[in-house]
Amino acid sequence: MEEFFVQFSGAEQKEIVATFGCVQDEKVYPNQGSVEVDDPRWLTYFNGLPLAIQESMARPAQPKGD
Repeated sequence: MEEFFVQFSGAEQKEIVATFGCVQDEKVYPNQGSVEVDDPRWLTYFNGLPLAIQESMARPAQPKGD
């Protein structure tokens, strides 16, 4: 499954606010983690992006548990 390196809005890792091509310096970009294409948080993040950006990104898969 495809994995994305992301930054969350806080330590609770509830909301993705950015995505990266690789792991970043934690001092500069705190609250990093990774998610897979079927993570519901990735779906929420993806759906909040403009369509022009969505076209260049991996589409979300069916969320786990559904």
